[in-house]
Amino acid sequence: MKTILSAALAASIMVPAAWADPLDPNWTPMPSLPEMGALAQIGRSGLCAGTSDGALLFAGGANFPEPTKTASRGGAKTYYDDVLILRGQDWIVAEGTIPVRADSFLSVQDGDRVVCIGGQGYRSGADKREDLAAAFSMRLEDGALLIEDLPDLPAASVLGAGGIAEGRLIATAGMGVYALDLVAPDDGWSEIAQIPGPKRSVYGGTTADGMLWIVGGRNKTGDEWSHYAETHALDLATGTWRRAADFPVPAGFVTVLDAGGGKLAAIGGVDADYFLRIQSQVIPRNKEEKGSDAWTALNDQVTWLFDHHPGFMTQLFEYDIAADAWTQIGWHPGPAPINRAPVPFEGGWVLAGGEVSAGKRTPHVWKLELAD
Repeated sequence: MKTILSAALAASIMVPAAWADPLDPNWTPMPSLPEMGALAQIGRSGLCAGTSDGALLFAGGANFPEPTKTASRGGAKTYYDDVLILRGQDWIVAEGTIPVRADSFLSVQDGDRVVCIGGQGYRSGADKREDLAAAFSMRLEDGALLIEDLPDLPAASVLGAGGIAEGRLIATAGMGVYALDLVAPDDGWSEIAQIPGPKRSVYGGTTADGMLWIVGGRNKTGDEWSHYAETHALDLATGTWRRAADFPVPAGFVTVLDAGGGKLAAIGGVDADYFLRIQSQVIPRNKEEKGSDAWTALNDQVTWLFDHHPGFMTQLFEYDIAADAWTQIGWHPGPAPINRAPVPFEGGWVLAGGEVSAGKRTPHVWKLELAD
């Protein structure tokens, strides 16, 4: 949902005098995700994404593919286990699949392989949807897709945060932070910290400058939702946390990446305004018997709100680590999706698919470059 910055908010994120010049963003469209058989590509969200052998890999994801059956019209969310490869301008569907049908992975680039962690969906052969703790890697070798299982996380991780730091794979699961020694992965994961502050999920995050960064998030207690702007940084060498400057807008689903040069970049997210309007109808609807007159009337309101969803936040922010300050440096071109992983690629970051409004996916693929 789009958020207009007030004068007070804009003033709170003005560039300090000692701050380096802000980054200059440039967006370039790339070939959209390939079509799905007879249907036009409606897009997917939550892909595990990375690069190997000079190509881009996108695995899994989910959408609502049935004609006329959207998220509030009885549509079944469909999860995938295939791997789409973009080499140059050409899409290829890999031979072979990943070991889960899922979306909402944590994607981590580790050299020439992509590590996929957690997610929501189905383990191979399972018929029950669940939050997942599985971890595996994928890479290309002589054009062939190679999958390697890694130890499961101790807890399920949906839209976790993490990265690579000091020879360790870092991943969050809920409020826990875990590390896997890449030299001795068979030793399994060890818990190294708990995220401070109130319990929350769908926070953004990444590793940068030897730190794990956690941005925003939201949580539900009973029928009440809370949205957070907190930014926390974990020093991965000492295991100590520090509270950083708050993100400019309390929001979940913020896409955070290491922009290099002591800076983070953060794209989009879901703030409280329109989300709470939808929840004002979803919460009472879910207390009624499905299919009853009361349920149907409330579901019609939910459907109307979904159909007229204005989209999510479109701002592009940077965070200067030394100055401990956020500033807005631009906008996403067109609707800004959530639930997509940034892939470092050829001097920029590639972002594919995602959810552009409640239940609606996009096939678009963008490359973001951030010039000093």
